[in-house]
Amino acid sequence: MNADLLRDLYLSGMKLADIAARVGCTASNVSDRAKRMGLPPRQRSTGDLPQKAIVAAYRSGMSSERIAAKVGGDGSVIRNVLRANGVVLRGRHDLVIDLRGECVRLFRAGWFCREIAAHLGITTFMVRKRVNMVLGKGTKGDGGRRRSARFHRQERVTP
Repeated sequence: MNADLLRDLYLSGMKLADIAARVGCTASNVSDRAKRMGLPPRQRSTGDLPQKAIVAAYRSGMSSERIAAKVGGDGSVIRNVLRANGVVLRGRHDLVIDLRGECVRLFRAGWFCREIAAHLGITTFMVRKRVNMVLGKGTKGDGGRRRSARFHRQERVTP
């Protein structure tokens, strides 16, 4: 196997299967050889979204799994793209605490649970659970008081 030819073909962006056919080995051998030569690893496709859009979506609060569903890929690919771009991945606990505060803020501003859920991309059960953690259990029914107050209010709080 000619190392210079393999390096040139690999860096030109040719598919591993095509390089393997041209050099006369398997694609896994090409990948292993490229790794030993110190060549950069290949990234899987991120679909329609460019890497900058993936980073921006993650920093705005979307989860890697949700971005992957939007792109049509796998969450591990999205996380690899984020790491390659220097983004520190947050844990699930960090997101839960952020969502808890946002849920309570919007709930106190007069939003309905279904509106909060649609806005944050979570279920209404998750909204109720987070609001109940902070405000207590009496938030399910309010006799319509919040509804009438919300519809008579002139100004609506927006996130």
